Amino acid sequence: MRYSESRLTDSPLMPSLHVPVTIASDYALTLPTWHQFAAGAPPVVGLGPCFELPVPVAWGPGAALLQNKLSKSVSHRGMPLALEGHDCGHMIPHISIPPLPFNTLLPFQIMFSSRKMAVSSSTVKADGAQVACQLLTFLPMLACADPVTLPTATTTNLMNNVQVGVTPVDILVGVLGYAFTLMSERLLLSKEPKPMSKMNRPEWLEKFALYPSWKSAKKLLVKNGAAALSGASRILLTGDGEVRLKAGSDYVNVGTNYKKGLDGTWSVSYHATAGVPAPLGAAAVRYRADVKSDPDGSTSKTASWTKSSGPAAPAASASVRTTDSTKLHTNAEGDQSVEEKSETEVIVVAPFEGYHSRSQEKSSGSSGQPGTSAYEGGHELGRSWGQPL
Repeated sequence: MRYSESRLTDSPLMPSLHVPVTIASDYALTLPTWHQFAAGAPPVVGLGPCFELPVPVAWGPGAALLQNKLSKSVSHRGMPLALEGHDCGHMIPHISIPPLPFNTLLPFQIMFSSRKMAVSSSTVKADGAQVACQLLTFLPMLACADPVTLPTATTTNLMNNVQVGVTPVDILVGVLGYAFTLMSERLLLSKEPKPMSKMNRPEWLEKFALYPSWKSAKKLLVKNGAAALSGASRILLTGDGEVRLKAGSDYVNVGTNYKKGLDGTWSVSYHATAGVPAPLGAAAVRYRADVKSDPDGSTSKTASWTKSSGPAAPAASASVRTTDSTKLHTNAEGDQSVEEKSETEVIVVAPFEGYHSRSQEKSSGSSGQPGTSAYEGGHELGRSWGQPL
């Protein structure tokens, strides 16, 4: 489905602020932030300004590590829409100010970077997820910083001519989510950060994956507590939302999600991810199992494998994602059907240009009946920086 010029809002009972959607080929940028630094010999540790480069909303490494949350069947200007929880992700280039002497913490700050949407519309969905909302400084994105995340980021979405409605409750939910993030970061604040060269093996495992230690347990409890409070507040205030719990980093992790919809649908999913950073991007593989229940009494169980990679360069990036899934659907009468699907998606973004391609091949059939096959696909050229098509 492709939207051109329109407003997408369906909540006449509550006043809404209309904001333009954010698409994959827009760029996310932030004011200079503050980060920890350790430089010199012996190292001087403290806080210093840091310049973070603008990156596409569909940032390749973030897409590879499945941090990007983008629509599949809904597009504007030929590109997918950013959805609730979208994060440009890791590997965003940072430059310490001044660049010399070299900040030995800079590699970590790049490998664990973040530029995340804070607000989404509870009244407008794409592919079953709330559409992310961002408008200059009034509805900013959250940028990685020390000692806490800062609301200093924005996108080049002003010329997108599809708008969604944001209610006061949506803004309240975003503020609460940011407050819970600040709370968790303050509780986990490290007063003596270590450069990469001084970390031992357990500390490396604790940073990138899973390691049984008191520090890891505290981190797990605090971060998931904040995530649970944020997701629960969204569900309680809007009737729709998702609680995401995770152990590990965005490179290596296991986790579970609970999602509830206004129409009474709910789903529970479990996933495990293994990814690696690279000098020019990232790559990952994920297994995911979902159980979904609909109001009509039908249920579906889906198991999927996703392989993704995302090379990137300053001001440009690309991502390739392939997902193979098997879905077992059981209706209220107990009849079952099976659907197998293979889907490939490619997103390429460069200044003033964007390319999006999505294709899928699927076969389906009922128990004891021969299956049928279908193929669909297509590609669109998009524009970034708000340029009209």
